[in-house]
Amino acid sequence: MIWFEYDQICPWDPSLHETRAECYIQMGEYYKAISDIRPTTSLRSDNRPAFLKMSHLYYKLGDAEESLK
Repeated sequence: MIWFEYDQICPWDPSLHETRAECYIQMGEYYKAISDIRPTTSLRSDNRPAFLKMSHLYYKLGDAEESLK
């Protein structure tokens, strides 16, 4: 569980959030993955892949309206 606490030491590193989000996706924890991906959209300029990934996750969760935002 050290990895899951590492973002408290380095919260500005988007790669940590992205990697942990991928772990959450593999575990089926889509809301947690979205929570980790969302900050990366402001930590990196022009992070379109993060917006696309969030959109796909919202769609998987059945929230088509939120996936289009």
